[in-house]
Amino acid sequence: MQKSNPDLRPESSDNLNVGLLFDQTFSAHRVQAEVNYIHRDTKDFILRGVSLSSNPTTSYQNIGRVKTRGVEASLGYSYLDALHISGNLTYQNIKDDQQFQTAENTFVGDGIIENITYGQRLPNIPYFFMNGHADYQFRNLFAKGNTLSLAYDLQYVHDYYLSFTGLGAKATKKVIPEQLSHNVSLGYSLCDGRYSVMLECTDITNAKLYDNYRLQKPGRSFSLKFRYYISK
Repeated sequence: MQKSNPDLRPESSDNLNVGLLFDQTFSAHRVQAEVNYIHRDTKDFILRGVSLSSNPTTSYQNIGRVKTRGVEASLGYSYLDALHISGNLTYQNIKDDQQFQTAENTFVGDGIIENITYGQRLPNIPYFFMNGHADYQFRNLFAKGNTLSLAYDLQYVHDYYLSFTGLGAKATKKVIPEQLSHNVSLGYSLCDGRYSVMLECTDITNAKLYDNYRLQKPGRSFSLKFRYYISK
């Protein structure tokens, strides 16, 4: 259940992104590579948290100051208009940077107290994940304008905590576990794509996958899709 928070404040941030891009074609081959550095200091960061109870609820809350440092990288290769391979990864270290905070209506009165989550990584946000993709197109297969497509996708997410890393005993803390999923698809199009049919299998190994709040996603699934362009 989602709880409201009428005291939620808008966030603001100072951002710096620096990147390098390489894109080069060698005859029938093309190579692309990119890397970006992320530097972000955010005030009143909006975090969607979850209560760790028998009847969990979620709500948005402000974190006074948050520091984000990270890097994104991607690499791609293609051969003519047939083979495409690509991959990307992200590492982001998002930490509570509010060392002191104002306490009101406590047992010891009002005042400035030390923030117990200062310097800790924010919960419910994966900090390392990557994706991979590969596909091959068999052009003019069986007839001119017909194409057979094979595709494969990979997703990986490193394990991360459901609550602040420094709160509670490590042995009993709830963790969104490491996740690795594989998806494959086979498609065939006719008449330059006017008609097409695709068979797809997601999570082919039936691995246990979760969202950011440790709710398990559906397992292996198969789908068959037909498409027809009226005006193509």
